[in-house]
Amino acid sequence: MKNSLMTIGMALSVFSTLVAQAAVLAHIPRQTMKTPQGEQLDIFVATTYEDQKTGLSGIASKDFAAHQGMMFIYGGNEPHRVWMPDTYFDLDIFFLDEKFKVLDIHRKMKAHPGRNTPPEIMISKEVPSFAILEMRADSPIAKKIKKGDQLKVVEDKNGTQSAKKSNQK
Repeated sequence: MKNSLMTIGMALSVFSTLVAQAAVLAHIPRQTMKTPQGEQLDIFVATTYEDQKTGLSGIASKDFAAHQGMMFIYGGNEPHRVWMPDTYFDLDIFFLDEKFKVLDIHRKMKAHPGRNTPPEIMISKEVPSFAILEMRADSPIAKKIKKGDQLKVVEDKNGTQSAKKSNQK
């Protein structure tokens, strides 16, 4: 009986964690972008400091599809990098200019479940950029994106125009 209650308690804990992870992305503005190959991307645009700080931390692999990405718009052209605490899938990191042209790429950044070290938490290279796009490293779409590619905003799903406004600065 005690083991059954512990198993039920653990199952409820895992379920509530998964629900919380899905809720993390639910409030984030989204946009559709297209690659030069014409493939559509569903992009979460981290517009608040808190969303940018959290990024994809805590998101399970099954909750983030291959055609999805998370964009961090910083403005300016300052050096930026990302780190990977509490990530559950490897990422490709795309450094973008103000027109969403790919300036540089850091491929296959290793996931780091949890925040404890060792092992060391991965940190990307530092690149002067206007924005950063993170996508699953195993995404067939991400694998086709190369340095010099121009990504295009197609649709703002929330009516926020967040990347378009930032893109016009």
